[in-house]
Amino acid sequence: MKKLLILAALAALCMPAVRAQQTPAAPLRVIFDTDMGNDVDDPLALDMLYKAVDRGEIILLGILSSKDTEFSPRYIDMMNTWYGYPEIPVGRVRDGVVLKRDDYARAVCESGLFPRSRRDRDYGDPVTLYRRLLAESPDSSVVVVSVGFSTNLGRLLESWGDKYSPLDGIELVKRKVKFCSVMGGSFGDKPRAEYNIVNDIPNAKRLFALCPVPVAVVSLELGKTVNYPGASIETDFAWAGKHPMVEGYKAYRKMPYDRPTWDMMSVLYVLRPEMFGVSEPGIICVDDQGYTYFTPTPRGKHTVLTLTPGQQDAVLRFFVRELSSKPAKYR
Repeated sequence: MKKLLILAALAALCMPAVRAQQTPAAPLRVIFDTDMGNDVDDPLALDMLYKAVDRGEIILLGILSSKDTEFSPRYIDMMNTWYGYPEIPVGRVRDGVVLKRDDYARAVCESGLFPRSRRDRDYGDPVTLYRRLLAESPDSSVVVVSVGFSTNLGRLLESWGDKYSPLDGIELVKRKVKFCSVMGGSFGDKPRAEYNIVNDIPNAKRLFALCPVPVAVVSLELGKTVNYPGASIETDFAWAGKHPMVEGYKAYRKMPYDRPTWDMMSVLYVLRPEMFGVSEPGIICVDDQGYTYFTPTPRGKHTVLTLTPGQQDAVLRFFVRELSSKPAKYR
């Protein structure tokens, strides 16, 4: 009996050491591809990514703008600076989608409230930045979150080998990317040519036809099931003083207003996939008018995310709690 007690005591002493030797999961490496300046869910989604970096859950490799305007990357740069991550590289698309309207990104940039850390010439070509960041990453370690036009991803998939990697775009994505979380498409009873798709149909076609890794999609319909409350923007950020995300939200339209959470869901799926339902696998096709069609098939790499009413409530609570929390090192 005495020997058994001694063995049990020794085992108990060893257990903490065994736990200490367990290696924590490596943080996900994320590239955020955004049409920052169009709808206002983009900066809210980016806020979630910064806070995931704060917690050590992800490494935010780069942020690429798919909106062809100087104010989109400038606003991203301001966000990087305010949240304490000025070193995160920013990409600016050229010869991309041009939308002739003022937006909240321009309003915030011209307000003079927030500094940025880079000059305009420092915002790199998105495809070159994609290729460098992927080539420098371990195999199957990167998640691409694409919540804007497919311009940058489509061009990446058609790219050739360069000084960063001899692999062409498809092979580079196949080797380095784990999956893509994409906001785009409409699959409801009354489908529409969804905004992100219809504004760059050729590259949306390339994304779904050529991408060699799984693609999880937040649809137009799903994002509308959870609306972020404008009341939270008005009352939950007093701790911040002037806040670039809040100022962008206020500049987007007359307050108070609630807004669908499309892009935030694409980020949330990367951070908390268990909060969603997922369709059976299938293939998404894009037609010449920008309509999207999902065909179930076991050989497909595409899935469409879903939420039950109970999951919708949980997602809303998560969003409000997460966004209203203080980042670790804001300015």
